[in-house]
Amino acid sequence: MHFYDGGTSPGWLSLRRIHWWFASFVIFALVSGFLTFNWSWRIPFPLREWVFAAHRIAGLCGGVCGVFWLVRFRFPQRRKQTPDRTHIAIRVFQFVLVLLLLSIVSTAWIGRSLGGRWLELISPLPVFNLVSRPDSALAHELLTVHGMLAKIMLAALLVHATSAGLHWLWDGRVRRTGSK
Repeated sequence: MHFYDGGTSPGWLSLRRIHWWFASFVIFALVSGFLTFNWSWRIPFPLREWVFAAHRIAGLCGGVCGVFWLVRFRFPQRRKQTPDRTHIAIRVFQFVLVLLLLSIVSTAWIGRSLGGRWLELISPLPVFNLVSRPDSALAHELLTVHGMLAKIMLAALLVHATSAGLHWLWDGRVRRTGSK
């Protein structure tokens, strides 16, 4: 199975479809997380709780997509031809993006479950409200790392999207002019 199937896999296994679900969950989780924890944004607290619940579900779904991505499109890919350095660099960058996402999910998941709050580990919705966090130094550190990793992920996604856009433009120019 090649990494890029051109969208030819049947139904929901299509690479493009998986990529767009994956991207949608991650972008929604990032935006809702930044909105939830922007304390200068004056919104009623029940609405903030709902945005946090949506953030958590989107993050969980993004993490599941990330695991699926690693299982279906594993690294390194077994190919008949030897890929060049550019393709290897792209694969490494994508692999790092998935590992970054899984780190973001796991730091929040573990951080909120500390202090005997094991229901947080098995519930897709927040069991405890947004501001009730475990009162331990490790939980505060993990949730701080979670926020820092989210900012790194946002920057990495901007690089990824910009590179993909430039690649798409370059391929279109090559097809139109017939030259490289």
